[in-house]
Amino acid sequence: MVVDYCIVLAGGADKLLAYIRGALTSAGIRVVQESNLDGGSKIALSLTATARAFEVEADHLELLKPRSGVDEISGTRGREEVFTVDTGSDFDGYGKEGFWHLCERSQMVRSLLDHLPVPSDAEAKAILPGGGTKAGAGTETSLLRWLERQGILQAALPLHDADLAKKVFWTVASPKSLLSIDMSPLQEYYGSEVAFYFAWMMHFTNWLLVPGVVGLTLCTLLKM
Repeated sequence: MVVDYCIVLAGGADKLLAYIRGALTSAGIRVVQESNLDGGSKIALSLTATARAFEVEADHLELLKPRSGVDEISGTRGREEVFTVDTGSDFDGYGKEGFWHLCERSQMVRSLLDHLPVPSDAEAKAILPGGGTKAGAGTETSLLRWLERQGILQAALPLHDADLAKKVFWTVASPKSLLSIDMSPLQEYYGSEVAFYFAWMMHFTNWLLVPGVVGLTLCTLLKM
């Protein structure tokens, strides 16, 4: 089971934890693993989302994905368009493992978390230890921010894929990267914007080689 995100909560609040589990389930977020940390004083929830939740959130975030087949206008394959739930089957690799990149999955789970509803005042009194909210917490509209104001949320962070991270490292560290880089691992791990930056810098650097060699040669000849 793929795990995309982790939130760490202060322990000792069973009613609040039950409320959080319910809110996660309602939003299409699945708790893959629940772990006790520091002798039970903290609880770590490892999270992912359902396939339907990913699709709906990708539609909401207007993520770009490559379409299947050849574009009728440009004649190119894999032209990127905004993903929508209704046209999902038109995109390359739809429904297969790896359709969503690691960075996209993390982004979507975080977006789902940010839109979890805050409990009402009556619910807060029933589920919070001590029965009341801290100052300023009542103005929050995101459950994560609300939990942070309460001092309950200890951390919220995307999880890494160790194998993919190694692949990215060796892609960049390889001597072959001096001439060309396979951008696929970078795109999957960091996203299209970062991959595009690396591709542009590689292209820019390669085009500087010729004037660089000419300049070095002229500089050497002038000093002789």
